[in-house]
Amino acid sequence: MHRTAKKVWLEGPQREGAPSWMFALSVLTRHEFRNRYRAQALGVVWSLLNPIVMMGILSLIFTRVFRSATPNFPIFMLIGLIMWQFVASAASAGTSTFVSHGELIKRTMFPRQLLPLAVMLSYGMNFAVESSVLFIFIPIFPAAFRLTPALLLIPVILAFLLILLAGISLMVSVLNVIYRDVAYLVNTALLILYWLTPIIYPVEIIPEPYQTALKCNPLTGILNGLRGCIMTGTMPSLLMWGSIVLPSLLVFAIGWAVFKHYEKMVLDYV
Repeated sequence: MHRTAKKVWLEGPQREGAPSWMFALSVLTRHEFRNRYRAQALGVVWSLLNPIVMMGILSLIFTRVFRSATPNFPIFMLIGLIMWQFVASAASAGTSTFVSHGELIKRTMFPRQLLPLAVMLSYGMNFAVESSVLFIFIPIFPAAFRLTPALLLIPVILAFLLILLAGISLMVSVLNVIYRDVAYLVNTALLILYWLTPIIYPVEIIPEPYQTALKCNPLTGILNGLRGCIMTGTMPSLLMWGSIVLPSLLVFAIGWAVFKHYEKMVLDYV
């Protein structure tokens, strides 16, 4: 892999007719995705089973025990679980990127920002595979899906999710090389964020002023936007777009600035 990555960086543009950084990013992303399941008999199937099992267990608890009044609650929860699995996996793996790929960093020549982005995008490939599970449930829960023009906005919403995660990955990956406590902080932050994001509950049941505070979480806007487009055919409001776009761009700008500030110190610590 070390020699391959170097060859990609030097010869990719001539062979592919694409910018060298883009070719290197695609190769690194595919490598991360394939390497994750290399020694597993079922491979990517595990990614499909996890959200389905969690949906089944939590749906049973919330519909039979707590009597949730949310319409089509299993699909409501499944969308949240699939998105959260992407967010948590990308943030956790992005944090340890440079620590776990120390030899690759030392022996190859390519822009270092490509590595955390490739790790994040490799989990985006998982996310795409896991999202296909929703098609299985269309005939089971037909009332939970709406075929409307709002579906065309899903790629736009997901683009801002990628921007948000890119900023987070860039920032935590470089900080964790210098300050190894960052990995523990990220895991703790993810635990807290899980409950501050309406994954297993609708934000409408939260009383004010806490509901407004939850809506400031960009993941809340992204998740509610996805659910609205898929389940009710509702397009995000201007306020929801603001809660998605502005924080995502801000986090990316901060992440990029932090990365560029500490980038030169990576080789001294890996």
